[in-house]
Amino acid sequence: MNTDYLYAMANLSSKIQYKTYEKGEFSDEQSRSLEETLELIKSFPWDTQRGVDVQASGPGIVIHGPANDYLKVAIYYNSKFTVYYLDPQNRLYEFHTADLDVADQKVIDFFDNALSLPDFEKHFFNIGNKSHFETKSFWYAVDRPREKRRLIAAILVITLYFGGLAVVTVCKDAWGFCFGLLLLISFFFYGIYQQIKVYRWSKNMKLWITRGSDVIAFDDGSGSQTYFKSEISSVNIYGRPAGRGRVTTTIMELYFADGRSIKFSAMLIDPTVFIASLRDQVNIKYLEQFSTFRKSIRQL
Repeated sequence: MNTDYLYAMANLSSKIQYKTYEKGEFSDEQSRSLEETLELIKSFPWDTQRGVDVQASGPGIVIHGPANDYLKVAIYYNSKFTVYYLDPQNRLYEFHTADLDVADQKVIDFFDNALSLPDFEKHFFNIGNKSHFETKSFWYAVDRPREKRRLIAAILVITLYFGGLAVVTVCKDAWGFCFGLLLLISFFFYGIYQQIKVYRWSKNMKLWITRGSDVIAFDDGSGSQTYFKSEISSVNIYGRPAGRGRVTTTIMELYFADGRSIKFSAMLIDPTVFIASLRDQVNIKYLEQFSTFRKSIRQL
């Protein structure tokens, strides 16, 4: 089959990425002809989209080729443009120009399967390149196998560690210390109990949220409902939102202007990722006190 013919005659899928979007977030993805793609590039608000870090996930237009390769026209420094090309083997190339018409010619060459790679600079490291070009689903859910392994590992480690200490303590006839040790063991197993309770509550939930979209979709297991960030009145975060290690029992609760609310745990989405996805004007209350956190767990 003549692949040159396929490139020249077929429409190619293209999509838009704005500076408020995160890696893998795109909009208006659809099949377009060469003329429609060039018009999309021409109408893109290049001047207002500048002022962010220059990278493959920056603002621009991404085109997906039939060979599972990608071409992207994006911003560069000093009002210039970058044309990225990702080949089917995940090798990334880039080309810089101050003239958008020159970038358009690269798009034309891509449609005609006549892209000249010697014009491009090849990246030396080629790890994770596709994540800049492929559309991410942004549905967050509990990784059940991982959470089960985490719970089992925690129980085994705590049992072995404190079991060994208990044996040593009893052998030394230090009953006072042994009593304190049993209290400490109880505290740690209470933490395991909390994780199990949060896991059972969260395991059927799904959340869709991105930095660039105002829409939030949440499914508590009974069906997906749509909400809007612009209608959030306040957010409560119970537990530690960030720090060393991910606290999976942290609870996030959103209140909306119409009286509705949704609640989910860090087993769905890391609190730092969730906070970064919200608009700056959202009022967030961090309720990290142990008594408040324990109360939120009891209400599950």
